Amino acid sequence: MRAVTTLFVQAIVLHTLLTFPSGASQPKSKQMVSSQALSFSSDVSVRCPRPQYPGPPRMVGIILTCAAYRKTRLHYLLESWASELDALIVAADAEISEIPVDAGMVVVPENASDAFVTPWRERSANVQAKTPSEYRGRQEEKWILALDAVSRCLPLAETVLMTDDDTFVPVAMMHRFVASLDTSAAQIIGIPSTSSNFIYPDGLVELAKLRPELVPIQSNGKLHCGGGPGVLISRGAIRRLRKLGGAANCLRWRQYIENSSPKGDVVLGVCLVALLDIRCKFPSNLVEWSCHAVDLPVVAFVGKQQIEREPDRPWHCLPDPAIAAKRIPSNETREEESIRCMREALGTVDFPSAWKAFVTFWDELDAATRARAEVDTSTNIPIAAPQWLSYLVSGKCVSQPTKKFLLMAVHYHQEKSPKNRHEL
Repeated sequence: MRAVTTLFVQAIVLHTLLTFPSGASQPKSKQMVSSQALSFSSDVSVRCPRPQYPGPPRMVGIILTCAAYRKTRLHYLLESWASELDALIVAADAEISEIPVDAGMVVVPENASDAFVTPWRERSANVQAKTPSEYRGRQEEKWILALDAVSRCLPLAETVLMTDDDTFVPVAMMHRFVASLDTSAAQIIGIPSTSSNFIYPDGLVELAKLRPELVPIQSNGKLHCGGGPGVLISRGAIRRLRKLGGAANCLRWRQYIENSSPKGDVVLGVCLVALLDIRCKFPSNLVEWSCHAVDLPVVAFVGKQQIEREPDRPWHCLPDPAIAAKRIPSNETREEESIRCMREALGTVDFPSAWKAFVTFWDELDAATRARAEVDTSTNIPIAAPQWLSYLVSGKCVSQPTKKFLLMAVHYHQEKSPKNRHEL
């Protein structure tokens, strides 16, 4: 296990100016909040939002973005659904002057001027052509500290909706959904996602100390909400976090989460399970939930109250066919297709060892075995599937012909040398 530096965040009571007792009104003007008051890094700046209407906001939106997308993704969100929120906070890596005057701002500076893009988003809509090769950002801090800021700036808010800057939100429908909720109950709502792939073994041990019922089976379950389609957090959950020192305390769990790609959603979800024993749950109506625009330009949001969805995954906006087609290069070989799809596993705990075995397999696969695997039509062949193969065969990225080829190729490869059953 790699060495990690523990980040412990201690809660400090906010200055009286921004402490609101139960039933108090919200601030009438934006306030600047010191990073010491919110108990995190001194280079982080926070500006509180001003709600559009009197009384506690029903739904405060947090848009997670970066300055590189200020004139594209963020611009079109501000031109579309973001203007309909009760209050808005933009969390970014630098100050953005283009946001509305009443919007709040959380700035967590980053070293890279370009936004990191995970492999599964490469060649998709809404991403930069130039991106860093490695993730060295602070997206996790943006997630957690923006939520902490809402907790302290707008403590009476009924819910907080956290989204990416390429997420479509049908605000009117979401308002109706929030109105049906008991927001005093601690809840986190969204699209449950598998969590154990991203938690280091020592993190699972720490989690088990607090939630022993998760071991051994449920630790492999879906604990957090995936960030792309949006995450709704209730007032009850935020208040319970505040009693424990605030959402900033969740940064302690970052050390246990795989860090080669942004994982603010995982850090938050694991923290809520550990501290509050609440897990992500589906909304009652997925079609009326927000959707993630992977292959749909964000400009398509403007003027829309609703967006068409993928039939089998309504939390994904329906792709633009022309853009989706460009995601898959033409005339790929079996190896090239496998490499492209295998890279989508980057960011999981076991990726380094699985990738090493995957590369070894292709290096050792001779021409005769490749040719035999191409023409064999056998079924129900016994195979000791290596981890990398399980990932490729169970996912949607690899085509069916290539899946069949890989199964047969691994079978013949293991047949030639029994040791390959254990090494791949």
